[in-house]
Amino acid sequence: MRKIVLIMVGLLLSFMSLFIINACSKQGEVKANLNQQIRLPVGQTLVVNAEDLALKFVEVISDSRCPTGVQCVWAGEAKCQTTLTLKGVSSPLVLTVSGGSDSPTVFQGYTFKVNVEPYPQAGKTLDKASYIMVLTVIK
Repeated sequence: MRKIVLIMVGLLLSFMSLFIINACSKQGEVKANLNQQIRLPVGQTLVVNAEDLALKFVEVISDSRCPTGVQCVWAGEAKCQTTLTLKGVSSPLVLTVSGGSDSPTVFQGYTFKVNVEPYPQAGKTLDKASYIMVLTVIK
């Protein structure tokens, strides 16, 4: 009887471990459909339903957009470092936002329509971890 109890406890712990590992591997993922606008914080990954496509928002590598309350000659741009995984192959991809508009980037038959929030304000420093990518993937 004691052996049966030990085997049952062992099986239960194994199943719980598999459940926890599976749950942890899905943290940081946002699932969405094509043509659906999503908000993706730094460090999170978009997984596109029904496509073998994932895009991780790694960081904003530069943000020279003209701050509100300031007159600029150039609207500026924000560059976002991402990692695109398509059909199991990962590659770096920089998405660029021009000024404050949704800026499309075309790559491998997909259009990534992207903007970045928050928009810079005069006299305020943005924490790089606070950026959110507003993203729509179109095929």
